[in-house]
Amino acid sequence: MEAQGTGTRRYFDRATVVRAAVLVELRRLLGTRLRLGEIGRWVATLEPGLIDRRRDESPAWLVAYRDGGRLAEAYVGDDPQRLARLLRQRGAVVAVDLVAVNAKLWEALEG
Repeated sequence: MEAQGTGTRRYFDRATVVRAAVLVELRRLLGTRLRLGEIGRWVATLEPGLIDRRRDESPAWLVAYRDGGRLAEAYVGDDPQRLARLLRQRGAVVAVDLVAVNAKLWEALEG
């Protein structure tokens, strides 16, 4: 997409764009009362190689949950039993399909 205007051009790597998409997806799932500062700080620490699934489309889930007073995450690959076990162990989780988020994101950016 060609930029317009006289402002400073900013470029973002794929991992940063996917982090933003994860943030939007969490907000959509959890509602507008979501504390974006807390989620934003947490999303900024996510591993870039694991969240950018464009080059490796094997199944990957980012599972977010509360661990005491902090947000924690687990990455689950092609292991449905581990994902199910993690979902049972925690009272509430948000599981984000990173392959689906990447597909939607890059389709929108390139389409």
